[in-house]
Amino acid sequence: MIHKKSILFFILLFYFGCIDNGQAPPPPFPEVSLSASPSSIEVDSVFTLYVNVDNIKNLFAISFEIMYDPTFLEVVSEMDSGFVEYSDAYTEDNFFGPIVYLDSLGVISVAFSGNNINGNIISFTIKGIKETALEAENDAIPDYTELQLDKEKINLLKIDGSDLKTTDFIVGSVTITVTDE
Repeated sequence: MIHKKSILFFILLFYFGCIDNGQAPPPPFPEVSLSASPSSIEVDSVFTLYVNVDNIKNLFAISFEIMYDPTFLEVVSEMDSGFVEYSDAYTEDNFFGPIVYLDSLGVISVAFSGNNINGNIISFTIKGIKETALEAENDAIPDYTELQLDKEKINLLKIDGSDLKTTDFIVGSVTITVTDE
């Protein structure tokens, strides 16, 4: 009788031990994303747009473009960009940037390098210039505008010289509402 209980115990132990196929959970996906605070502003008010990099080890250089609608928003270039300095571990010969180009058609182009780029890497102050809630007979027109990273224009270079393909990571965007009041 003890022998049958032991066999039953080991069968149950084996069964419960193999329920998740014995595979470890997948690693966190590399991510380049945008976040904003606050997500709703009045005309002539500003918000901060943050660019974040997560789950990418040994990142040395990055370039990207942020697209936005200049009908509703403008980058306030007079204010501090919020760039996080990464030049500590490199000489000036090995460090560049940030190089930021503001296009009047609604594109912010950025490139820089540094040591283990991670977290909140740069921020921009953006001003609401026109209300996004449009009056219409139907509600088909959205009451927000979107800022998004152009996935085709993101380039990531690791310290060892290898690059990450855009299919290898998650890209995030953000929406902003600009109100009249």
